[in-house]
Amino acid sequence: MAEAIGLALAIAPLIISAAEHYSAAARCIKRYCRYKEGQEELVSVVGIQRTIYRKTVERLLAYDIGFGDELASEMLKNADHPRWQDEEIDTYFAERMADSSEALKTSIRLLDAQLKVLNFDQAENGSRPGFGEKLHFALSNAQIQETITNIRRYTKDFRTLIEQTTLPRARDAVSKPSWATRNRVAKLAAVKDAADSLYEALGQACTKHTTHHAHLSLGPAHGDSSHVRFTIAFRRTTLQSASCDSQSSELNHPTWLTIESLVTGTIHSAETGNLLAEVASRHKRPRQSSSPSEAVRKPKKLVKSVKFHPSTGPTAPPTMIATPPSPPESEILNFCAHSNLCNRLKRLVGQPLRSPQPCVGYLECSGKSKHLVYINSEVQTITASKGLALKPLRDVYTALRDVNRLGTGIPRHERITLAKQLALAVLQFHATPWLTNSIASEDVFLLGVDEHSLHMQTLANAPYVSVSIKGPHGPLAKRTTFPGRTLIRNRILFSLGIMLLELVYQAPLKALQKPADVDAHEAQNTDYYTADRARHDAASMLGPRYAEVVRKCIQCDFGHGSDLGKTKLQEAFHQDIICELEELEERFRKFAVTI
Repeated sequence: MAEAIGLALAIAPLIISAAEHYSAAARCIKRYCRYKEGQEELVSVVGIQRTIYRKTVERLLAYDIGFGDELASEMLKNADHPRWQDEEIDTYFAERMADSSEALKTSIRLLDAQLKVLNFDQAENGSRPGFGEKLHFALSNAQIQETITNIRRYTKDFRTLIEQTTLPRARDAVSKPSWATRNRVAKLAAVKDAADSLYEALGQACTKHTTHHAHLSLGPAHGDSSHVRFTIAFRRTTLQSASCDSQSSELNHPTWLTIESLVTGTIHSAETGNLLAEVASRHKRPRQSSSPSEAVRKPKKLVKSVKFHPSTGPTAPPTMIATPPSPPESEILNFCAHSNLCNRLKRLVGQPLRSPQPCVGYLECSGKSKHLVYINSEVQTITASKGLALKPLRDVYTALRDVNRLGTGIPRHERITLAKQLALAVLQFHATPWLTNSIASEDVFLLGVDEHSLHMQTLANAPYVSVSIKGPHGPLAKRTTFPGRTLIRNRILFSLGIMLLELVYQAPLKALQKPADVDAHEAQNTDYYTADRARHDAASMLGPRYAEVVRKCIQCDFGHGSDLGKTKLQEAFHQDIICELEELEERFRKFAVTI
């Protein structure tokens, strides 16, 4: 490390000298081609290599180190710029280049030497022959071609050395996650437990139908340490008796529900009966129930109501109410005990309600979490009246391909936001029935897609995942098996990487596949080869930091194995992926970068 101190100061003059000689060489070749016919292609070749070199240096300074475009441009023009002497940049180069520093300096020197060969801009004293004659006398056309070939090779070597070195950010994130990261991962674990319990409870809440379908918002609203709120579009899909055939026309019209879950144990120990007791305490004349599980009795004293703090994560739909109102004057039933959720919803939906979000009962079957169920009549009404529908992300890509019109598509900053929401969803719902071992664009839905402009009208709200909910007597889910020779280390992280890559191109992975990617023996390896190749071009569209996020997900490269059930990997994933996407989201939003 001691030999690397001062590396930035040692490299700066070399980088800037090569940049200046690139400019001089481009001018010389352009002037030479005026005297030599048929050599116009040389101008383009030198110009392209010059652009590659400058962009590699500018991105290193602007994005990897974080100086920004303007400052990076200034530093590239001035070897004496004070920022070259910063301890921060010197440490960065020392850590990043490690044992590659000499190779980097050598590659720049070799490149600079070849560029000087083409620099005939200085005229000799005495007779001043034409520029074309001077260059032709000094170098033959074959020598010029050979020099330009060498320039291309050394420029590629320089770029490869920059791309192949490991970023210090990744090593820091793996070795020591921040306190904020550890705390947030613990809170997300509580959400995961509540979501797991909710799926189990919904499966037991109705025995009339063997299968139900739910669209779960992937951005639950967090309250205090023991409360979380889910948004669900719920409908039945399988009927057990012919007497229910008359209801088939209603199967495609989901009921919008807000589920308020009270979590115990993981972060904060709380009396789960308090919230339900508080709900029942607001009844003026509560009726006695035949069993304790059928109704929650009015307590002797009023309990202080629960208020939710503003969420720092993805926002709920704008029509949602911050705090659900008091429930109607009826018994608060446990649907898991009575198995009549669909009957209850059928009676209430379409009828005039006293409040926009009435409580209709609760779900509890395992003792881990209790879930108050509210009908979100406002969202129900708006989605029906305005024709807002949940549209699969893959269908959005297909529509964009069919339209192929300038100005259509998802703006860049909203794609970054969606990428962050998907990454958070993986950490919150992995290994639950909501998100078992993969996530795909055909299973992720967006609410409020304008079919005419194909712009996202409510993309600020979280996406939804579509899941079939099996009842206690429903068909058993098939267990997914993986072949022994697959290159995929972690299936759900790999599938997330694919979704992040698809957001770059706004196209499904299959559309990016090339014949060289195909593995005739294992289809999953074909997806891996396609994704690993396509990720290299992602840097030119959403930046190198986003491309690094994609790479880490595809390769499961976090330094803590491949089991996402381990806390260490969760913390590394949060810091390397979610925190990075949050920073990119803020940057893209600040500059309002759109296409």
